[in-house]
Amino acid sequence: MVSCFTFATAGLCLLISIANADRCIKHSDCLFENTVCLLRHCVVAQPVASNENQCRTNWHCRCGVNDFFERSGRFCKNGYCFQLVDAFGSVGCTTHNHCPFNSLCISRHCVYAEPTNKPCFRTGFCGIGERCIQGICYQPSSLIIHPSVETVYPESPVVIIVSPRGSITTDLTDIIQDKLAANINTELPLIIPPHIIL
Repeated sequence: MVSCFTFATAGLCLLISIANADRCIKHSDCLFENTVCLLRHCVVAQPVASNENQCRTNWHCRCGVNDFFERSGRFCKNGYCFQLVDAFGSVGCTTHNHCPFNSLCISRHCVYAEPTNKPCFRTGFCGIGERCIQGICYQPSSLIIHPSVETVYPESPVVIIVSPRGSITTDLTDIIQDKLAANINTELPLIIPPHIIL
């Protein structure tokens, strides 16, 4: 679920991606173009650069790819091949334990993850495609969380906030409104939850 709020004072749109909202059955259920559906979650992927990028099935995207890990992360969505984005520069996995802290193993790739509201003792307590990390179930994220992204520039009318608990507090909303009103012509900070280790 994606919500958009427009503030009259700043005239900017605030886009909030809410945890647990990116559920899917097939690739076309994922609203963001650069995502594919795996284990009922929309997962970040990037288009495969190729002269023959058109496809009808996942097999068309995997045929001729020799590397086992790369091949398993290729999928066909809307007639084009996509490849999973590896979280934090990781290379292949066979279990969640092979992945860095804020990621999980799906289709032999460590993908970015975000927390849900569900407590857990181990991964078996979490849902399909989720992982238990320090007592909280994590699910695949449909957004890339990357250390090189530090600011949102004024040319972009969108500020993205990932909410770890599925909502945004009134205090935080007031802070954002004040910052947007005061900083229309300057760089705005990208707000990243404190649980994400960069």
